[in-house]
Amino acid sequence: MKSRSAILAITAVGVGVVVAPAVGAGQASATPATTCTMAYLNPNVTPLPLQANSVFEASAGGNGKMTMKVRTDAVSVVGYRQHVSFTWANLDTGRNGGEQWSKRVVGPTNTVTFPGVKTGVGRITFQASVSNTSAWDARRVTTGQCGTEMKAY
Repeated sequence: MKSRSAILAITAVGVGVVVAPAVGAGQASATPATTCTMAYLNPNVTPLPLQANSVFEASAGGNGKMTMKVRTDAVSVVGYRQHVSFTWANLDTGRNGGEQWSKRVVGPTNTVTFPGVKTGVGRITFQASVSNTSAWDARRVTTGQCGTEMKAY
């Protein structure tokens, strides 16, 4: 009888070890996020078809707060001025808001982050846009837009 109890105890511990990491891993990897991509011409070389892009990402952080990021590959060693803006609307509460940012972008790795945006809990729609002004001619402007929706918790 003693050996059967020992086998059951070892089996129970073994099952616990197998189940615990699987539950923990599922929770850690379940960060809700959504993205949309904006493509546009590099304003320094228009009308040549040299395409640049920005990716807008919204991720839920809990307590009705979200983090928004815009990552830009400027496709330019010279750089240009970029104005980023986004608006959001909570379809469940009617609340809305937005943010904007402007600076020179150059090369493939330009990121702007808006942490702790208080959207509230619910279905959130986003509209993001970029406007890019040539470093040489302020009349040369290119733009990109995208939109997405996700659930904030």
